[in-house]
Amino acid sequence: MDGGRLSPDGSQIVYTMQARPGAGEDLYLRPVAGGAPMRLTSDPANDYGAAWSPQGDRIAFVRQDGHEPCSIIVTPIPGGPERAVARCETADYTRLTWIDERTLAISDHPAPEELRRIRAIDIETGAVRDLTTPTPGTFGDNDPQASPDGRYLVFRRSIMHGADDLYLLDLGSGEERPLTTDGWKAPGYVWSADSRHVFFSSNRDGGFGLWTVDVE
Repeated sequence: MDGGRLSPDGSQIVYTMQARPGAGEDLYLRPVAGGAPMRLTSDPANDYGAAWSPQGDRIAFVRQDGHEPCSIIVTPIPGGPERAVARCETADYTRLTWIDERTLAISDHPAPEELRRIRAIDIETGAVRDLTTPTPGTFGDNDPQASPDGRYLVFRRSIMHGADDLYLLDLGSGEERPLTTDGWKAPGYVWSADSRHVFFSSNRDGGFGLWTVDVE
C-alpha cells in the first residue's frame, strides 16, 4: 500500500491499495473521522502517488503499465471522469506535486540518455518545461514537493546510489540552492504548514531519524 495523502482541509485521506493479491494497485478515498473507503480507480495498471490540488477538489496521480512511460491522470473529488493530462517522456516511475491549480511537477528523463530533472506540466495545454538542471556526474533530480504557499519546490538530487542532497528551487526566480550538502540518504520529506521548514528522514546519525531544515 502506498502512503496516504491528507486533503488540504485534513478531512480525507487518499491512498493506494490492492483489492486482492496480484491485482493492480488502485486509489481509495476515506474520511479521516472513519467510515467505509470509496474506490476511486479500477484500471488494470498500477495507480499510485496521489496528490491533492491546492483547493482539494481534484487529485493527480501516476498510472504505471508495465515498463511503458507512465501517464499522469487527474480526477475530480469526490467523483467524476478521470482525464489523462500528460505522459512521461521515458520514465516508467515518477512522483508528482501540484505547483498551482493548473500546474504539476514531476521527475522525468527528457530522453533516455539524459539525467532525470524536475519538469512542469500545464494540465490544460499539456505543455512541458524543465524546472531544474541536474549537475553532470550526478544521477539527477527526483521527488518534487511544492511548499504550501507555492513559492518553493524541494527535491532530491542523487549524488550516487544511496547518497542524496535536498535542494530548494525558488519558483519565482528559478534559483536552485542546496539545503543539505553532506550526501546522506533522504528518502522522504514533507513541508511544514507555514512553508518555513522541511522535515525529512535521514540516516545521518546512524539509524534513520526525523530531521528538519529551515529554508530561510
